Amino acid sequence: MSALGLPADRLQPDEPRVDLIIVGGAVMVLLFGARDSTKDVDAFHLDLEAKSRLAEAAANVATALELSDNRLNDAAKGYVHGLSLGPLLLDTPTLRVRTLSTMQLLAMKARYAFDDLNSPR
Repeated sequence: MSALGLPADRLQPDEPRVDLIIVGGAVMVLLFGARDSTKDVDAFHLDLEAKSRLAEAAANVATALELSDNRLNDAAKGYVHGLSLGPLLLDTPTLRVRTLSTMQLLAMKARYAFDDLNSPR
């Protein structure tokens, strides 16, 4: 959970707070303890202006930790239809991180599995 705070430390305190919604494997790690780690963080922003500020902060963290800079990505946002917010995971003056409701997370996983099963191989 402390890794979520690293980008928060690199965001400017005089800018509006960034709201980030995480989904996918990161939720399985943080909320459910279903696995030990994840290779990336699937997330999306509620404010497009915040996207570039958070991307820069995440890139700085990746550089500092010697990680690839695509660890934070919004590829899963195509599976989000509507918005049913879940638990708040981090709340700092610069960054608020939450997930979707459990029901919406389940619906996303079901849709992804359906698309995967029906994709041409």
